[in-house]
Amino acid sequence: MSFPKWGFISMVVLLAGGATYGLYIHDYLQAMMCIADIGFFVYAYEQFSK
Repeated sequence: MSFPKWGFISMVVLLAGGATYGLYIHDYLQAMMCIADIGFFVYAYEQFSK
């Protein structure tokens, strides 16, 4: 199963934007959720790309 690279990159950019916005409005729960999702996507992408 191959994960589309452009989809992966756009998702990470979206989550990074969400994390940055969460920090900006001092909503640390949103920021932590986005950072955790980025970590999960990177892990899943490395599993699939083997």
